[in-house]
Amino acid sequence: MGYGGVDFRPREGTGPATDQRSPRLSCPWRSGFSPWSCPGEGGEGSLAAGTAPPLGSREARKAAGWGSGEGGWGQEFDSASLHWEQPAVGRWLSLGCSPLSLPGCGMTPPPPGCASLGAPRARVPGRLARSWLLLQLLLLLWTAAATQGHQRSGPRISAVWKDPQFIKATIVHQDQAYDDKIYYFFREDNPDKNPEAPLNVSRVAQLCRGDQGGESSLSVSKWNTFLKAMLVCSDVATNKNFNRLQDVFLLPDPNGQWRDTRVYGVFSNPWNYSAVCVYSLGDIDKVFRTSSLKGYHSSLPNPRPGKCLPDRQPIPTETFQVADSHPEVAQRVEPMGPLKTPLFHSKYHYQKVVVHRMQASRGETFHVLYLTTDRGTIHKVVESEERERSLAFNIMEIQPFHHPAAIQAMSLDAERRKLYVSSQWEVSQVPLDLCEVYGGGCHGCLMARDPYCGWDQGRCVSIYSSQGPVLQSINPAEPHKECPNPKPDRAPLQKVSLARNSRYYLSCPMESRHATYSWRHEENVEQSCEPGHQSPNCILFIENLTARQYGHYHCEAQEGSYLREAQHWELLPDDGAMAEHLLGRARALAASLWLGVLPTLTLGLLVH
Repeated sequence: MGYGGVDFRPREGTGPATDQRSPRLSCPWRSGFSPWSCPGEGGEGSLAAGTAPPLGSREARKAAGWGSGEGGWGQEFDSASLHWEQPAVGRWLSLGCSPLSLPGCGMTPPPPGCASLGAPRARVPGRLARSWLLLQLLLLLWTAAATQGHQRSGPRISAVWKDPQFIKATIVHQDQAYDDKIYYFFREDNPDKNPEAPLNVSRVAQLCRGDQGGESSLSVSKWNTFLKAMLVCSDVATNKNFNRLQDVFLLPDPNGQWRDTRVYGVFSNPWNYSAVCVYSLGDIDKVFRTSSLKGYHSSLPNPRPGKCLPDRQPIPTETFQVADSHPEVAQRVEPMGPLKTPLFHSKYHYQKVVVHRMQASRGETFHVLYLTTDRGTIHKVVESEERERSLAFNIMEIQPFHHPAAIQAMSLDAERRKLYVSSQWEVSQVPLDLCEVYGGGCHGCLMARDPYCGWDQGRCVSIYSSQGPVLQSINPAEPHKECPNPKPDRAPLQKVSLARNSRYYLSCPMESRHATYSWRHEENVEQSCEPGHQSPNCILFIENLTARQYGHYHCEAQEGSYLREAQHWELLPDDGAMAEHLLGRARALAASLWLGVLPTLTLGLLVH
């Protein structure tokens, strides 16, 4: 959607996504089988039918290692979000269910498959590793949904959140093993019943991995480290608030500093406009460590609620009671940056996001966001740093499927630079470096501002496939000036012959959503289409073609100082049509003359 930012639609037999497209695999939902396994799978890494003990039972807690000290959360898997895999497709290919869907939270259970938390630190025999990991996460979430209003022996989750809708859960390894935390991103009912207040609020919650709950009669059903905070995503300058969290993606720091992990959140408002806010995991941790508790005005007990402690360290009952009665912190989590505003907001309704960190040919680091829309397309947005603030540029809209459909899951394989997208009917593999789709020669390639692409030996190529350095210019406002020929090529002349007084229209494809397209006839601008124009084409309609309207028409696209001719048409009078027109007029004139002479002759004959 920058210059050359195109609507990429794979076609049969052409395009990079056709020959790399995965087969349409499925794992049918059939009655008579466990909802956690596919018929005939049961291999390593799968949960065979009938093997999972009931959630919440003693057997489930034992299998999950809940409080047993036998491998707890995060000891076997690096931090990543819970998602569902189809082993036959590949490690990161989510199939048939959003990777954000967590069962037991009032949502439909995922289709058959396996659960993982990303790259394993150390392998545990397949079924055992998958079983305890799945059950350990699901036990927490199932308790929230299934035990409200009933007696329970586990921690009292229903007392600390209200009708939650979970977006993502992730484990973060910190400096000390006992400090490892599980973070939950979710929406819940807004406790503020003001008619003008939003119905839902977005939250992030923490829980220390080693928190096993209390042991005394007053703390047996409580945690001491569970805290939650409100996620804020608003633009004060425009008074726009985005309170409904849609998706979250965690981008680890390349140097391994967990505090510098970036948290990308996609939010929407009641009008389905969207915004992307970026948070720091260090800022989130600081809020939980230093903020007062909302509604609690006494001195905090020692240790304070939310503080992770080494195993077997005694915890006073007061800490459990305060954490249970006041789980929300007073301070809110705000976006990164001096202005605390969204990275960008848009009229599109975004639903999912993944982020790829990459280095361009000159060593600059860029974060590339891939956002799914409610129309079944993907927007490719480049984030770059300029003068201590982040800028976002939407460079492409991708249609990943042969048949447009809602996107149910999207996963990123950063090592192979592939994006895997699934709908109800298809699974698609999309390369991140779609450089061959950019038209317009060197100018179109560079004006796209795609960090994966550059100009080399007369072609727009991927920086990963080129043998040497390529011509790139991403940050400047005028990247086209880097091209050897600063002036773009002129559009080829196209001619059409038309009869006078006929109707006709001229169509100019709007390849860039950031340029203004104008139809010019002689020196006059007949039609102008601004950025954000709803139609994919800028159309000039001629209602009644007169002699004055014949001649040359130019469609020009302008973005900043860059001006190129996109179309050049010449409308010519149709000689055959003109001759027929003149002959018809002559016949009409002769007929009228004859009709005028006939009465005179008749009168003369009568007089004679």
